[in-house]
Amino acid sequence: VDLLQEEEIVQLEALLKKMNPKAELVRSSFGQIDLKLALNTHRFDFNEVQDMPGWLQELRGVSHVPETEEYNISSLVFRSDKPFHPDRLDRLMAEGFDDLWRSKGLLWVAGRDHAALVWGQAGGAVKLEAGAWLHGNVDPKLWPPHLEKYKSKPYGDKRTELVFISRDLDKDALRQRLEDALVTEEEYRLGPKGWEQFID
Repeated sequence: VDLLQEEEIVQLEALLKKMNPKAELVRSSFGQIDLKLALNTHRFDFNEVQDMPGWLQELRGVSHVPETEEYNISSLVFRSDKPFHPDRLDRLMAEGFDDLWRSKGLLWVAGRDHAALVWGQAGGAVKLEAGAWLHGNVDPKLWPPHLEKYKSKPYGDKRTELVFISRDLDKDALRQRLEDALVTEEEYRLGPKGWEQFID
């Protein structure tokens, strides 16, 4: 913390708490820290961190302490039951997300109906990894309770759910960029066979 102003420290702590509400934060000056606080603590549980970081709490609507408005750290949850158009998504990613601190979630791309894409972004770097949809792969009776509402949808659990975190987030502009990258209503009506024509 010796390199930061108090206001910057508090903002950073608020962001870290947003990303992992259960993390214990320890301030250190000039790299000095009691090693008992950092080594062999056995506090880190990867599975727990994967299951309930702040971004997942936000997506699931789990009640948590919101960021204080005085630091202007906010989040946007973007959901869509329509897939992204692959070419427009590619252009969106090429434009980058330099004003965003962090985003994560999953997305559906038209023409890639066999696999979900897991989205992870930090600063200007965006990473997409293959995931799996339950629709068509797992008996709906075995779906977890939080996906119950998707059982009756035409494409099951195929959807986009992303959460974005930043300071001074222009939610309207970001939402518009994302919506512009989705398939249009006319394209949506083409269905999976029609989406195969899209360049991926």
